Amino acid sequence: MPAGSQGLFFLPYLSGERTPHADPDARGCFIGLTLAHTRGDMSRAVLEGCTYEVRWALDELRAAGIPADELWLAGGATRSPV
Repeated sequence: MPAGSQGLFFLPYLSGERTPHADPDARGCFIGLTLAHTRGDMSRAVLEGCTYEVRWALDELRAAGIPADELWLAGGATRSPV
C-alpha cells in the first residue's frame, strides 16, 4: 500500500502531547477531511500520524544523547501490515 491517506492528516494528541518541548494542551484532529475520504483513509491517517509522533520522540531522545536502539510496540495496530 503506498504511503499517504489521500491528503488526510491526523494529529494523535488525544491526551495532549507528552513529548518534551510540546504543548500539553494540544488536541487530536483530522486535517483535510472531506466526504471523499474513506474509513481506510482515516485508518491510514491515524497510523501515519502515530508513526510520525514516534519518530519525533525518537529524534528528541537522540538529540538529547539518549540512544534508542530498540522499540517495543503494543496494541492492535501493531498487527497491521501497513
